[in-house]
Amino acid sequence: GYTVNDVAVDPLCPRRVYIALGFAARTAYHRGGINITEDNGDNWYSTTAGLDLHQAPIADVEVQPGNSRYIYAAVFGQGVWKMDRGSTPTCP
Repeated sequence: GYTVNDVAVDPLCPRRVYIALGFAARTAYHRGGINITEDNGDNWYSTTAGLDLHQAPIADVEVQPGNSRYIYAAVFGQGVWKMDRGSTPTCP
């Protein structure tokens, strides 16, 4: 039921995929945020739950090349946010 605006595959772990949610220009706005799967899409969870970013429509999501610890989100009307996962995740 959500608009997916962008998809980013982690270059260090192709099973890890991020999707940007919530921006559909003039046709639809809803809860935004970024969801992730680490098992090729079998299971998804939010990486932004509890953050202000979770309520913002995301137009683009990118993984920093060479260091999957950092995720960048282009937020409609709010610029670019840098998310720090705390450590570079291993590939499950």
